[in-house]
Amino acid sequence: MALRIGFAAWSVFAASCAAAPTEAPPPAAAPVASAPAPAPAPPTNAPEPATEPKSTDRPAAKTHAHAAPHGGTLVELGDEFAHLELLLDKETGRVTAFALDGEAEKPVRLSQPTVTLRITVPDVLEPLDVELTAVENALTGEKAGDTSQFSATVPPLKGRDEFRGTITSIGIRGRSFARVAFRHPSAGH
Repeated sequence: MALRIGFAAWSVFAASCAAAPTEAPPPAAAPVASAPAPAPAPPTNAPEPATEPKSTDRPAAKTHAHAAPHGGTLVELGDEFAHLELLLDKETGRVTAFALDGEAEKPVRLSQPTVTLRITVPDVLEPLDVELTAVENALTGEKAGDTSQFSATVPPLKGRDEFRGTITSIGIRGRSFARVAFRHPSAGH
């Protein structure tokens, strides 16, 4: 059975609720006297205790970066063991490579007479095998078999800005690396 209240009855009820005085909440109990709270301990330089990683913890992104000393693309060899910096002169299609240390700051002389790259050029169907030859430098005393600089002219790269490839093999500071992929220009190292 539904309950029906007329407008007049509802108006009387609403008016009586609005006119009813509101009660104040009961007074709060007086606080019980207790000993004063101890003062906070002064800060120390002691390290925070180690905590176990949580399953949601993720390793921090690699933020370590180097600047290419010649303005080229840095290709990392090993985990920051060494670098090969690649430069492209798009006017001539000349590719130059510089062997560098792990910080990409100092040249590292290589005993090999060449560095071979396998490159892919946009709009060129077949990959190109490019042999960069040792560059002699009378100022530094570098010569073939004892140099940090290698170079070759690659006609399909003339007028181009980018290419991809792999370093076929390179021996640097007593270690060998093979099939190291790169992209020129890179998004950053």
